[in-house]
Amino acid sequence: MKVPDYKDPSQQPANPLGAYAAQAKESLSQREKEAHALVKAANSMQKLVENMDGAGAADVSAEDIEVTLDYNRQLWALFYEKAEEQLEKAPDALSQNIISLGNFVFMRSRQISKETNRDAQKRLFSILVDINRQIATGLFSAR
Repeated sequence: MKVPDYKDPSQQPANPLGAYAAQAKESLSQREKEAHALVKAANSMQKLVENMDGAGAADVSAEDIEVTLDYNRQLWALFYEKAEEQLEKAPDALSQNIISLGNFVFMRSRQISKETNRDAQKRLFSILVDINRQIATGLFSAR
């Protein structure tokens, strides 16, 4: 493998800031990656809720809701499985709390899917957004 010679302008990265950002992303801790994923899911849900208001409300389909919920459920399924594995090794309160939160998230997701009233859906979504943001804040502050 040839090492690039950055003194030669033709071998410099096209976007040094992009290269730096890519490197920074690669060096994130597992906690930071999890926190970023939670924030991404929270932001997606929040955007969906905002689109349920006003003129764009008709543009939010049941499929949009399911896709957004599915991303969040998949994320929480990973946390749930990880907590179950940890619980089998050595029971601890954190793993039990993550499992309880996961069950709550799954239950709320089912409620949102079944709910036909947009105001009720928005209220239920806001609970999931808050949970994701609170957990992400904890993960970011645990650096």
